[in-house]
Amino acid sequence: MRKLPLGPLIRVQRGWKAGLAAGAATVGFGRTVLAFTSAADLHFTPQVLVIAASSFLLVGVVAAYVHGRSKLFPDVFVDEIGSEPSFRAELCNAVALHEACDLTRESYRHEYVGHQVAEQWRIKNPRAFVQIKAPDNRLCAAFGVLALRESFMDQFIKGRVCDTELGGDDIYSWAESTKCLRIYLSGVVVLGPSTIPGSKRARVMMWVMLEYMRQLYGLKTHRQLYAVAVTKESIRLMTDLGFVVETPAAGRADKCDLYRYDLTEASWRTLLCRVGDLSPMCSCNFEPSNHGDAPRTSVLQEPEFPKTILFVAGDRGGSQRNQLQIPREFASIQEALRSSKHRDAFLVAPPILAATRQTLVEAYRHRPLILHFSGHGDNRSLSFIFDQGLVVNQTQIFAEQLAAILRNFPNPVRLCVLNTCESAAIARHLVDERVVEAAVGWPAKLADATAITFCKTLYECLGDGLALSNSVNLATQSCGANEAPIVCTAEGVDGDTIIYV
Repeated sequence: MRKLPLGPLIRVQRGWKAGLAAGAATVGFGRTVLAFTSAADLHFTPQVLVIAASSFLLVGVVAAYVHGRSKLFPDVFVDEIGSEPSFRAELCNAVALHEACDLTRESYRHEYVGHQVAEQWRIKNPRAFVQIKAPDNRLCAAFGVLALRESFMDQFIKGRVCDTELGGDDIYSWAESTKCLRIYLSGVVVLGPSTIPGSKRARVMMWVMLEYMRQLYGLKTHRQLYAVAVTKESIRLMTDLGFVVETPAAGRADKCDLYRYDLTEASWRTLLCRVGDLSPMCSCNFEPSNHGDAPRTSVLQEPEFPKTILFVAGDRGGSQRNQLQIPREFASIQEALRSSKHRDAFLVAPPILAATRQTLVEAYRHRPLILHFSGHGDNRSLSFIFDQGLVVNQTQIFAEQLAAILRNFPNPVRLCVLNTCESAAIARHLVDERVVEAAVGWPAKLADATAITFCKTLYECLGDGLALSNSVNLATQSCGANEAPIVCTAEGVDGDTIIYV
């Protein structure tokens, strides 16, 4: 393995602690020797002080120079890493990205992003994710380099949103990404990071990341790199590399520190000196390949797009307390899916709160498989918001209007859950018009607490792979409703066999 030579000044700067200790030890040793040889006649004359200072500087500089070598990890890592065969870095395909996401599950915990969400990002920018294969062809590290739309990036840096809320529409394409000055490093993962082999893989990954930035983004433009620290190892690594805290965890929605690094040609070279040149042992290919991207067939015949659940909240009516139930209902769906067996099979899109007719029409962009309505309704309509600027009123969207909107979605909605009062007739209309294959609606009034408990159990069951009818029946039992909701299915569709995973 070849290391880049460091300039003398940089080596002294990097080894200043060792130099200070060595210089102090030399002066202390000399003082002790003189004390024994000169006894009481020892005096701190100018000549003695000059000799002591010269010894301190000479020994300190030499020690700092020797210690300030080009390494980020201990020598044992450097020696062992140099003896291994070549690693291989290349862009992720769909299969590799799925595997990489599985690696992040344990470390990222509440910030874990499922592979179907990450695949949306990769589709938008095929050069966004990189995999690193070990000599045995096993995935040992991966990372993502994302350019986010300015509106989302601003809120993300402030800590108001987190990457679990990041959708495909918030990602810039590759052509757009090259023009961005702020880059987000996402999904950074190393196999076994707390082990010695894991430390070696981390070093290889850092070198690959540097090469990626040089080859794909270039070094002529000053950019800022951002990364969230989710583990102790990532905090230590970013601190060692010179990242600084941009937004502390206490002020962020994800409760993780956000770090920043100012990337210039000079700072890139500084990082490379710390990491070392690993080109003799790791090859890089950052050209897209379709290998591994072919659709995978399965017994369940998964749809082309992720199984997106879109939460739409209209006007709740009543007191302020009633309005508080909407975010609680949405949170219960998120909690239910997170604890379910097939949690990776679903993507919960950012909710549409205080929905208007316009935002409902634009909901097709989320490509929802399941559309969940919350709010107020009656036997023929749902209550939405009519925004007139300074004046905001309630407006009704009737079953026929809702059917006309959903019928024109380019990706058909399969299931509508109308978790509102007296919505059974609307559910029946959507199914009779062949707009959806199934719909769930309530025949009578629906209390807020009942609605929340029902939807939590419903999505737990759907996420565990239960059929629609079974899921609705169990959810009804859990909420103790006086009147059970109605499951409507289109002709030829059996609610006992519909499974959404």
